[in-house]
Amino acid sequence: EIFQWCDPGEADEKARVTEREHFLEELADVMIYCIGMANFYDVDLADCIRQKMGKNALKYPVQMMDEKQKEKKENTDAGDPRN
Repeated sequence: EIFQWCDPGEADEKARVTEREHFLEELADVMIYCIGMANFYDVDLADCIRQKMGKNALKYPVQMMDEKQKEKKENTDAGDPRN
């Protein structure tokens, strides 16, 4: 809810400065919920994360992600409002 309707710059300012305490509380709530769910369903979170990161590495190779970041930066520098 902190970031709803924010552009990336506003979101960064809120997370790091103006809404820091609220941001940390929301982050803690999400983590508490996720850890509780993992415990309830006997999920090894470390293994689950490793597996997902492996899938992400195959789906989104570093080179592809580097190209996307470069494109996003170029669009931002050019004043593209989508970024």
